[in-house]
Amino acid sequence: PIKELWPQFIEEIRAYPVLYLPLVRGGSPRKLIATRGLHRALHDVLVLLPRLGLLEETCQLIAAVQEMERENPVGPGGITEFDRIFATGYKSLVRCLVLAADGKSDDDLIDALEDVSEPLIHLWLRHCRGVRFSPLEAVADEEHWLDLMRFIEAYGHDLFTQQAMNFGNLRAIMYQGVDVYLRWLEENAEEEEHRRLLDDLDGPLARDQAIGMLGIIIEAVLDNYNEYMDYNSTTTQSDRGELLYVLLDFLRLMSSYDRVAWNLQPLVLAHEVLIRSGRIKTAALWRETFAEQTGSLADDHLRRFRKLVREHGIQLRSVADRLGERFVRPLDNDRLRALVGPAVEQARNGSEAIAFAELQAAIDKLTENPSGAGFIVPEWLESLEDEAERHRSDSRAEEDAVEADDRQELNLPQTILSLDEACQQILDWASESGRMG
Repeated sequence: PIKELWPQFIEEIRAYPVLYLPLVRGGSPRKLIATRGLHRALHDVLVLLPRLGLLEETCQLIAAVQEMERENPVGPGGITEFDRIFATGYKSLVRCLVLAADGKSDDDLIDALEDVSEPLIHLWLRHCRGVRFSPLEAVADEEHWLDLMRFIEAYGHDLFTQQAMNFGNLRAIMYQGVDVYLRWLEENAEEEEHRRLLDDLDGPLARDQAIGMLGIIIEAVLDNYNEYMDYNSTTTQSDRGELLYVLLDFLRLMSSYDRVAWNLQPLVLAHEVLIRSGRIKTAALWRETFAEQTGSLADDHLRRFRKLVREHGIQLRSVADRLGERFVRPLDNDRLRALVGPAVEQARNGSEAIAFAELQAAIDKLTENPSGAGFIVPEWLESLEDEAERHRSDSRAEEDAVEADDRQELNLPQTILSLDEACQQILDWASESGRMG
């Protein structure tokens, strides 16, 4: 019955918007609630379909949601949740493949995952290309970057003082609008304050250009305020507002790294499912392949970082640590989190603390060389805390048997397919939709 009604279902949901405007940008509360309700329904369907053995329909729905975003725009500032919807569907598909591979070798499962992930990654990359990841992407090319540098050198001494760079002050400027801030400066600045900026405004410096430049700078600092605190507390350049471009140069590089990491997200999600499904050896092989494929990209970002260190004469630990993750740290965190449950269980049962010893050894290795500038808790430690919280009681551990995306009421019996059947459904969808690599 589902297969018969499926084309009608897809056709009917296409009329609904999946993008929404937040309230601060003038969005309608009624439309926001309706759209969020649709998102919840889509998540539920994407959990149910693979349980029923309908993998091809799962892929069709993920692709349909992406097309719905393109066909039903809501204007500038629209919020997309395709990343969460994709993650739900993709993880559900991978879990189904893992079940289908019961009794199969690690290599068989790896080969299947690689084959079926390729067309889905094409969908993901298409989404990534349409998402603005950082305000500094607007100055990715050399010409625009030089324009921003000159703006900071010319006007940064007065604009980017320690007091002005307070987080609350920057948030207020962005909330009210940079144009409002410039008008406020014109009306309230002391005689010698911001003289060069105000003299040049609407003359050598076009107002639109000033608004655009300031917007990029302030938003970039707000998005990376921990890195700004690192820069502010460990360098002498931070006392000179006209040198703020030094920080932004490092943030441009970190933005490039984060963009690549975001593009790789499906591969990280697959590793997470392998770990949580108990396919530890398969996950280790997946990580090894992942590290080999991303090694040159990681090396390139680290080379560019060393070049910036030589050019600017500063070392930003927060940025160095981020690039030093070499894209594989999230996969290592998955393995670390996977040890928490067995460690807790062994402690409860009074059995030999094998998992705890392994967990302790992994933590000791991570703490040998402290990371970061001391402003934020390391991500791996936060993830461990979250995992420990999930296992604090028997009831919570029981609830955790179901993935966060799989609410208890959706926990239907799983239709078990053979690995060939599961792969073929996804490859059939890819072939029909023209997404074969």
